[in-house]
Amino acid sequence: MIAKPARERKEQRNLGVGQPMDRDPVDTHVGSRLRIQRGLQGLSQTEVAEKLGLTFQAIQKYERGETRISASRLYQIAEVLGIPIYHFFEGLQVRHQQGQASSDQSQGKLTLDREAHELLGAFSAVTDPQFRRAVIQLLKHAARLPVPEDLPLSLPANDPAIKRD
Repeated sequence: MIAKPARERKEQRNLGVGQPMDRDPVDTHVGSRLRIQRGLQGLSQTEVAEKLGLTFQAIQKYERGETRISASRLYQIAEVLGIPIYHFFEGLQVRHQQGQASSDQSQGKLTLDREAHELLGAFSAVTDPQFRRAVIQLLKHAARLPVPEDLPLSLPANDPAIKRD
């Protein structure tokens, strides 16, 4: 049997000629965790790429889930970012029997992940240990309270008491 050229094999994996392959939800999740962590550390795609010996376009494709990250590359990325490798898989949705995660659940989880990372970034900036403990206690208490139905979804735009970035 004669092996087919790589281009022809790639086209067979596509849904149709000119149609991109479906992105695997795991690749998309891992890529989004890379993007969020890179952003939290204030690193550009170019900076991460240079540390890995890659182009920023490669990092873009990783972050969008267009290119699957190999195990060895994921290990290198974790080393560059100074995080454990399991970080990329935290919050990963369990697939349904048909093999697909619920898109509503995934979208909600992504929003929660962004908020959690934003909260973690702000919390990390607090240096006073006593204040950090007070914030933790406040959040634990707030988590037990019922959410009022008339709770505003955003902060008032003109409140001078609220410091905005």
